[in-house]
Formats: sequence, structure tokens, C-alpha cells
Amino acid sequence: GSSMATNGGNVVLFGKSRLGAAVGNDGSAENTNVDGIRISPFASSLINSGAGSIVIEGVSQGTDQVALGVEFCSLSTVTHLITSSASGDAIIITGTGSQSAGTQVNTNGVFVHNGTTISATGGGNIKITGVGGSVGSTQQSNYFSTGSQVNSGSGNLTVSGNTIYLAGSFSGSGTLTIQPETAGTTIDIGGGTGTLQLPSSLFSTNFTDGFSGMTIGNANTGDITVNSVTFRDNMR
Repeated sequence: GSSMATNGGNVVLFGKSRLGAAVGNDGSAENTNVDGIRISPFASSLINSGAGSIVIEGVSQGTDQVALGVEFCSLSTVTHLITSSASGDAIIITGTGSQSAGTQVNTNGVFVHNGTTISATGGGNIKITGVGGSVGSTQQSNYFSTGSQVNSGSGNLTVSGNTIYLAGSFSGSGTLTIQPETAGTTIDIGGGTGTLQLPSSLFSTNFTDGFSGMTIGNANTGDITVNSVTFRDNMR
């Protein structure tokens, strides 16, 4: 496995694939991704900044196969992203999927696989922002697989993106905010035709009871439609 421990120092990772980056023709996992940043899928990975903050930003410009902005690729192993930063934004993750013309299959902004844990334990906030690509069968801004975990502790958790797939577990005692990245984006809660879809199951299964409040959308959001859903935490 691989690990990075800074004992309180900040971690800043920026990555950008080259425009039109080619993939290998041998079918191996190493050669089918053209990500801005990809955390290894072949061994357990740990990034622990202690009391420092973690900033990860990736941009893909790939034109084939998988072209993700930021990918936490665990598969059969484990990836942990941990900080005990006590104030401000402890973890900021920003990913932009490929906007290049091509034959891409997946162009998510931020993709979090099964087995990944993103945790802020000291009171700092977590902000995750994704911009989905323009081509591909899977283009969600943010994609959280079943088995992924995001825990903001007593800090606030904000997930921003115009289209978001949330199958992981989200917990904390601060405020949970789910909001679109682009002004005017419509939201449907519990079914509908809005751009940002939030199924009712999220509020009973994926969003762990205990947040001090939940905010859906922001001042620039388009229409929000609420259908059949039960909220366990206070809505704002």
C-alpha cells in the first residue's frame, strides 16, 4: 500500500491530464483511465494530514474510456482520507470530468468507489464539488458508490454538483448541504424531472440521522419540487 502522513502539514494535490490523452490497448486498468487525479486501485492508500488541511483538485481532458476529474479508486482495497483540522475547510475536493469531444464512457467530476472513507475528525468542514463531463454514458458531477463513507464529524458537509449519485453513507453532526453547481438548476426530492435528483431513500438510508440540519439548494437554485419523502433532520 501507500501512505502520506504530514503530522499537521497541509496536503495539496493538483492534477490535469493532457488534452486528448490516449489509453493503452492492452485492456489493463492502468491504461483505461485518463483522470486528473487517480488514487491507486491496486493497494490500500492513506492520506492523513493530522491537524492540517487536505485540498485535492483534478481536471481530465481525456478523449477516450474513463476520463474523471478526481477518482478515489478502491475496488477490493481501501482508501482513507483523514484530517483532524479543527476549523475552516478541512477537506476540499474539486473534480472536473472531461469536457473534450471524444468517445468517453465515464466523465464524472468526482468518483468515490466502494471502500473509500473521507473523514474530518477535528471540527473542520468538508466540501466536495464536481463538474460532470460533456460526453459519456455516466456524466454525474459526483458519484459515490455503495460502501463509500463521508464523515464530517462536527464540521459541515457540502456536496455541490448539478447531477449527483449518492449511494454511500454520509454522517456528521454539523449541517449537510446538497446543492447544484450551476445557478438555475432545478431539484426534485423524492422523484420528478428536475436536473438534480434526490431520491427519498437518501433521507432514510444514506444520510445518517444526526446532522444539526439539512440544506437543499442555495439562493441561486432553480425550482425545488418535494414529493413523497420523510426527513429525519431539520430542513433549512
